[in-house]
Amino acid sequence: MSASIRPVLSGKALAFPLSSLILLLVLACVSASAPITQEPRESAGTSVADGNVRIPGEVATPTPPSTSEATSERIEDNQAMDNDAKDTSEAVQRSGGTGGDDQAPAIPDKGELKYPNLGSRLDQLVARVEAGETTAEQAASDSAVYNGASVAVTIYLSGNLDEVVAFLEENGGDPRNSGEDYIEAYVPVSLLGPVSELPGVIRVREIIPAAPGSRG
Repeated sequence: MSASIRPVLSGKALAFPLSSLILLLVLACVSASAPITQEPRESAGTSVADGNVRIPGEVATPTPPSTSEATSERIEDNQAMDNDAKDTSEAVQRSGGTGGDDQAPAIPDKGELKYPNLGSRLDQLVARVEAGETTAEQAASDSAVYNGASVAVTIYLSGNLDEVVAFLEENGGDPRNSGEDYIEAYVPVSLLGPVSELPGVIRVREIIPAAPGSRG
């Protein structure tokens, strides 16, 4: 009887380990295929990266620029604006003005006049006649007081009154009034230049009548 039981027991003993081994292999495969997830953890303490203190679980807030940095930026902006204005001013000076068609005409310098003692208006009047642009009569008619081809002028003197009067009378001029330092006369347009260059003549100016009612 003991001989018949032994094989059976021996078979069960061999079968049990084999089924257990298969079960263990199945469990191992299932465990290996399942994804392993792990919640991220914030380390305890604080973080000082980038100069900002961060508490775990909070959103980092950027630190606003310091007052010195803002002031430096404003200074740089102002310097840039000043440089632009300086460049614009230099460009205008190199171009000779601000541009545009409505610029006021340049006033001729006294040194550019042919007869400086006549002033700009009388000098231009004489220049037009000498250039043949107009006649002496037409030029004289542009003056406030004239007679034919002569213009009424005041000749201001520093001396040589008699010599200047004599020169006028000999060359078609018409002296009317005189004093120690002046002569009022009708002077031909063609004679204005020579008269202005006589010794003792300081300047020659047109006679402009006073407007009616201008005297108080």
